[in-house]
Amino acid sequence: MSSRTVTEQQPNPPREQPAGSEWNWPGARWWRVDLHAHSPASHDFGSETDRGDPDWVAWITAARDAGLDAVAVSDHNTAAGTAPLQDAASRVENSPVLFPGVEVTASDGVRWR
Repeated sequence: MSSRTVTEQQPNPPREQPAGSEWNWPGARWWRVDLHAHSPASHDFGSETDRGDPDWVAWITAARDAGLDAVAVSDHNTAAGTAPLQDAASRVENSPVLFPGVEVTASDGVRWR
């Protein structure tokens, strides 16, 4: 049997660290990511009022405040929410990284992500 040296695991850095700054900790870290989120551009997002007069900054802020480091925006059959969310993210401090996507409904009714 061999002996191993166990090192203490480094905690994730605080979320206050500005995006794009230098990594000041060793090794990897865990990321909190939502890989399937809908924005106000999706036909099934919230209420009709939410879709009619969307608050893009509030959407980004809610994702950040939920502790997410990244979000994949997967709206139904549209990518129309990508640009407004990217703009909103540029105005929100410590906003999560956005991954644009789309949830496509095929003619046979199958949805692909």
